[in-house]
Amino acid sequence: IAYGKIECRVRSGTRAFHYTQPNSPQIHTLPLARWRMPFYNGFVMTKTEFALFRHYEFPKTFKLLRMYPEDKKDLRPSPIIRSAIETLGTFISEEAINLSYARTGTFDMATFRPATLATMAEGIAKLEAVAAETDAALAKLSEEDFQKQVDAFGHEMPMSAVMFTMMLDHIHHRGQFTIYSRLAGAKVPQIYGPSADEPMQPPK
Repeated sequence: IAYGKIECRVRSGTRAFHYTQPNSPQIHTLPLARWRMPFYNGFVMTKTEFALFRHYEFPKTFKLLRMYPEDKKDLRPSPIIRSAIETLGTFISEEAINLSYARTGTFDMATFRPATLATMAEGIAKLEAVAAETDAALAKLSEEDFQKQVDAFGHEMPMSAVMFTMMLDHIHHRGQFTIYSRLAGAKVPQIYGPSADEPMQPPK
């Protein structure tokens, strides 16, 4: 399955992501440790693989968010969907869920309070902070604990599958946010390949 510069291939019964970074010909292979259901994405990564995945994905999100104009924070493409700043809050909320799992192995929806933001700048700073906290908590987590079965919204599954799914939803909302950026008149950076504002450049 290919999308831009990310590809998922099946080779000899294994599955792997193959990454290329902007302006680099090097191909990075991210083998997926297992293939499990019942979670809808089915992917279960090792902790090292997941940390690498985050390392590639978060800089793309921050670059996109920093290019968004502050005065368009309340832009809402449709009355029935979130505004730009509310979508930024979704990034923060999802990362807070990952942080909770990394620290405690659990997440309690009953006590969770979504982020309330006044400005885009405030939201970006909060997302940076909680992402750094998650990275630090992951670094202390053993592989055994990362693969333990946990409760995720009423379903039992490996913690690795839960956290990976949160990242897939992060990517989904980032794609959504590129439309907000276009409507707001902001530039859209390349994410998995060139954009109108950032054509593919030859390797330096």
